[in-house]
Amino acid sequence: MAATIIIGAIVLTLSIFGIRKYIKDSKKGGCGCGCDHCPNSGKCH
Repeated sequence: MAATIIIGAIVLTLSIFGIRKYIKDSKKGGCGCGCDHCPNSGKCH
């Protein structure tokens, strides 16, 4: 039971950091993957 809670907390924390980074990168004007062949390049900028 405790292991499940710990693993869930780790996954939740990593997800929050990932979402936060995506939002920060989007506000800066990109997603960090390059826009040459990105299907969403028109939506980023």
